[in-house]
Amino acid sequence: MTVYAVNVADPRIFFSVETLRYPPAVIAPGPQAIYTITGIVPGTYNVFAYRNDDVSNDRGGPGLHSRYLLLCVPPPAVASCIDHSLLPVVVTSGQTVAGIDVKDWAYDALKTS
Repeated sequence: MTVYAVNVADPRIFFSVETLRYPPAVIAPGPQAIYTITGIVPGTYNVFAYRNDDVSNDRGGPGLHSRYLLLCVPPPAVASCIDHSLLPVVVTSGQTVAGIDVKDWAYDALKTS
């Protein structure tokens, strides 16, 4: 998958990296992508990823680093977990930001139901 960090204030500023592993199709314990995006300039970013292995996948959208991950993961998720908005990540000079998980692949199914 390719992971993107897109600047909130100016989406023309973005960074990306490819990784060989991707999260499972549903939110559950399992293999997780490990990635590092280097050279990011300070700012606030939205982080999301697209799978590279199946361009015809039925999800049709990216995996997100979203508020859903804070509210509803790990399971058991409650029925009221509906906030899939992107969770901004603040990058400061000289600092490493860890734990930015791209695990919200379930939002598409919720939008159509």
